Amino acid sequence: MKTTTIRLSGILLLLFTLLFTACKKDNLTSDDLMTVIVNEEATVELSKANFTTKENGLVKATGGNYYEAGSMEYIVEGTTEAIIEFKEGGNCNLNKNGSSFSKSLKGKSKKNKKFTKVILSPIVKVTGCQWIVQGIIEYYDDNNNLLATIDFGNGTCDEWATKTFPNNSKPAVTFSQDDWFKK
Repeated sequence: MKTTTIRLSGILLLLFTLLFTACKKDNLTSDDLMTVIVNEEATVELSKANFTTKENGLVKATGGNYYEAGSMEYIVEGTTEAIIEFKEGGNCNLNKNGSSFSKSLKGKSKKNKKFTKVILSPIVKVTGCQWIVQGIIEYYDDNNNLLATIDFGNGTCDEWATKTFPNNSKPAVTFSQDDWFKK
């Protein structure tokens, strides 16, 4: 009787293992997207939080949510620390410390090629703060369906960001960037 029970248990364990390892996994899990979100690179890094932003002649692209003209000026303690000049095609120039750098505001996410992103508002990090403090990004799947919009806040050095879904199909979720850094 013991041998039959052990064999039956072994067969069930084998079938269970095959069932879960042979199934095609969903390529678009929430954890994958969250990993991409918290590993986003900054568009601009500033010396301190509590900066102000001055928008100058911003123009959104026809049929797109990203800016294609105008600029955003980042002011820290009364001094302009960086200026982002928006260009056609989802590109921008970052002018900081007398240097100019070209950046793309849309394209495949570097950490995970499953998602396309469009940066609606530049991603800002500040010295001495481990989190993204400001920026809005939309993430799309390979069929160009909007998956989620992430808003990283107003420039305050805190861990919180808000994830919203297209057409309010699900309630908005406020999440801690810390929770995802630990994964």
